[in-house]
Amino acid sequence: MSESTQPLVLGLVLCLLLWAPALRLLRRTREERLVGLFFLASGVGFGGRLAAVQLDGGVNLWLNGIGHTGLSLACIALYRFTRRVFRPSGSRGRIAEAVGIAASVLTLGLVFATDGIAGERSLSVLAANAARLASYAWSFAEALRYWRMMRRRMAVGLGDPLVANRFGLWSVWMGGLTFMLVVVLLLRITGLALGAGEDQLAVVLPLLRPLLAGVALVSGTAVWLTFFPPRFYLRWLKPSEA
Repeated sequence: MSESTQPLVLGLVLCLLLWAPALRLLRRTREERLVGLFFLASGVGFGGRLAAVQLDGGVNLWLNGIGHTGLSLACIALYRFTRRVFRPSGSRGRIAEAVGIAASVLTLGLVFATDGIAGERSLSVLAANAARLASYAWSFAEALRYWRMMRRRMAVGLGDPLVANRFGLWSVWMGGLTFMLVVVLLLRITGLALGAGEDQLAVVLPLLRPLLAGVALVSGTAVWLTFFPPRFYLRWLKPSEA
């Protein structure tokens, strides 16, 4: 495989990996359809952004624009899912959802209005990534809260271990996404503050790549166990029903 085609191939592979759970969820309940839309749009988003990278350091504007749009749409679906599942009543959840969706739409518009699709150093791109980070972080925090609550119920014989595990897995891969985007944002903000160029930032990436790859592997495993749990895993969670 040539270096010029690697980003495109990686983008296509990532699309397929994210679309696998998406196609399974789109025919289910409204909440699960939102998760399916999140995966579907994330596949387009991450895949498009990866495929947009060119060998000379530039980006393909069309693919990058499609990628940014996909990621923002994915986060809109995630904001709605998080509110419907974890905060179905009360004004705080509705306010957080409305603010998050508005921020996603506004920052996406700014990316296009300020030619943010032409590179990664635009303030509009940082703002868009911050809005996306907030959706991951909120869902991570809510899933972790529910997992802890379910663990307390299990301690007195009231909780379902499968449900508790599902919340735990959700918090793991949402936490992984949160961590990776925090690292990217910190790199970009540091680069802008210090006036570092892309070549200088590239020196740091090889040091971070093993860590990010490890986090991505753990997150991907958690996604797979959430939606495609093997029988031995289910038996391990509930041995009494084996």
